[in-house]
Amino acid sequence: MDVERLSIEVNLLKDGVYELDEVYAIYPDYVIEAMTEEQRANIPHEFKTSLFPDLTIAVRDVFKGRF
Repeated sequence: MDVERLSIEVNLLKDGVYELDEVYAIYPDYVIEAMTEEQRANIPHEFKTSLFPDLTIAVRDVFKGRF
């Protein structure tokens, strides 16, 4: 988790090596405004963990109070 950039990097263990699986982020307004409609639609707003597959976490909840 990078609280300065408001992003979360999820790494998964594959064949004994951690590999980056996904990055979830809160983007500033100027970045979102520069995106296409398709890019905005593809921004993930929540994620799950491999340890608790029934738990869904909203990215904004992780950074509540930071923006």
